This record gives sequence, C-alpha cells and structure tokens, in this order.
Amino acid sequence: MSGLAGSRFHEEQLVQPSKRRWVVALPPATLTALAAGQLRLGHPLFSHAPSTAGLMALAVLLWAVYVWLSRVRLVTDVDDAAITMRLRGLSREHRIPRSKIRSVSLLSFNPDKDFGGYGIRSVKGGQAYVGLTGRGVRAELDGGGFAVIGSSKADALFAALK
Repeated sequence: MSGLAGSRFHEEQLVQPSKRRWVVALPPATLTALAAGQLRLGHPLFSHAPSTAGLMALAVLLWAVYVWLSRVRLVTDVDDAAITMRLRGLSREHRIPRSKIRSVSLLSFNPDKDFGGYGIRSVKGGQAYVGLTGRGVRAELDGGGFAVIGSSKADALFAALK
C-alpha cells in the first residue's frame, strides 16, 4: 500500500520491457555514432549530411526522449470510489467507478499476443492496462465492456476490488 488516504491498493510498474530497450536506444545511438564519425573525419560522411553540431543536437534530444520513455510507469490505485490507471509521465488518467464494475476475476495473459504490447491498449470490447507482468485482473463493466489491469500483485489487486 502506498499510504495514500483512502487507498486500498497502489502499484507502480515499468511499462517498457528491458529486452526492448535497445530498440528504443537504436536511433539516438546511430546519430551519436554518425556525429562521432563526422567529428573524427573532420567533414560530413556523405554529400547531404547535416552538420556535426546538428547531429549531436538531435542525438541529445533523442537520448532525452529515451530516458523519459524508460521512466514511464503504469500507476494503479484503488480506493472506495474507483480504480484509477495512468501512465505516469505520458498520459492522462483513466478512471473506472467501482459502481460500474459488475465482476472481477484473476487471469494470466501474454501482453504481446493478447493485447499487442504494453501500456494502455484499446482492444475489441474493452481496454487493457499492461505493465511488465503476465498476470492481472479482468473487470467486467456495465454495458458489456471490460478492463484488464495487469499487476505484479494481482492477488492484492483482486482483493482490493472485491
């Protein structure tokens, strides 16, 4: 628990799998290598290459984006009124009033195969909030929709929603 007033459950989990971080790091690393190559040669690597300073500035910007994205967290909070999910550092919060939840169940899933990845995912008939886990809770909602909330503490989340 987070110690937040009225909180029944609080969790923060990474969203970007470590095995995929190299993919996000590839563009800034490539620009850094190109800028270093130009700096070492003392001239552009090809006829229409940007300046070394331009490449370095873009590389610094992309490294900053990389650090920002690697720090994004899926934050889940449950209180007496609602369950709230948000990607801290990236998007607005999503709130589901507890009065709209008909039932909850535990489930296991594959983030890539079942939801197309990590983060907040729109899927047919509902929403999925997926961090670095293959377990979570499925909440059936009034009106026929559902929400899947991934959690490394799925049992505690399930108990908080019951």
